[in-house]
Amino acid sequence: MNPFSKSSLLKTASCFALLSGIALTSFSAANAAAPSSKETAAEQVFSQKQRTAIIEIVRNALKKDPSILTDALMSLRQKADEENSTAVTQSIQKNWALFLKATPQSIWGNKDAKKTLTAFLDPRCGYCKRMVPVLADYIKAHPDVRLIERQVPLLGDASQYAVKAIFAAEQQGKYKEMRDLIMKASTVDEAQIDKFATQLKLDQKRFHADFSSKKVTEEMNQNIHLSRLARMEGTPYFLFGQLPVPGGLSLKEMNDLTKELPTDPS
Repeated sequence: MNPFSKSSLLKTASCFALLSGIALTSFSAANAAAPSSKETAAEQVFSQKQRTAIIEIVRNALKKDPSILTDALMSLRQKADEENSTAVTQSIQKNWALFLKATPQSIWGNKDAKKTLTAFLDPRCGYCKRMVPVLADYIKAHPDVRLIERQVPLLGDASQYAVKAIFAAEQQGKYKEMRDLIMKASTVDEAQIDKFATQLKLDQKRFHADFSSKKVTEEMNQNIHLSRLARMEGTPYFLFGQLPVPGGLSLKEMNDLTKELPTDPS
């Protein structure tokens, strides 16, 4: 997975554009025939000759040591990442009651456990597919944790089709079975889904009615809404309590994170 989030890269690009704009503006100001009618604070402090000298000093410094600009950009990116992380945490904390109350389609382990791990998965995501057996081993080792699985269609229309098929199968008690078949499949289309429904001996008429139902659509939209509140940008994405952890994890990493997993607020 890309180590930098989409939002962080956009912020960094914006900062770079800002720096470039400042440099161009300063250069133009230094070579202008007449000062602007709206003087900046710097123009009020430094004379035209002083500003020209400062620009030349900065230009020469960047030529001799380009890492100055690199360091500045890295600092700006780090600040943007920190601000984004704070915003994510605040959003999760603010909406935590909604995360706990929202209808779960699938709970792994002890449903009455007082600690909650939430896993956002896309049924067509390769990383998510590899996480399923890891999650199975994890929940066996942690009877004090309940794992709420939330399927979200992040990868386009085919993922949306797959999620709705899983939720429709849930109406006949075959959530896990349909999810496993879909996540093991290389392609997901209407013919393949119908084949899976037949394989699971589902009532086809009811399955198609549920697939198109308002209830299934609302359940899918609920998960999408929760993923947005958690500022999810890719799958798999986990909430260890209120702690967001993006990306695939090993069993050891999950065990380590669980050591700090708090009890759900009553």
